[in-house]
Amino acid sequence: NYLREMAVITPYARFEMLFKAEDPSKNFHILHSRRSEIMPPPPSKAKVHPSSIDNHALENLLHGTHEKTLVRFLTRELDCVSGDMARE
Repeated sequence: NYLREMAVITPYARFEMLFKAEDPSKNFHILHSRRSEIMPPPPSKAKVHPSSIDNHALENLLHGTHEKTLVRFLTRELDCVSGDMARE
């Protein structure tokens, strides 16, 4: 089941498993071929959600930002923070 699930979520990969037991009747071979030759683009960096950030991570974000105002920092560096919410 695991190889089948992996083949479903990664159609650009080929999965093969060959098991040879002492008893030849228990040997098995599983093959899931590629369904696509196109690799997806690499994932982009996700913004931090305000409910999951701690003080240390917030401090690191503040030191690494180029934003000059708190409202711009909150809206551009954190996920799900609108301009109106940041101004409150």
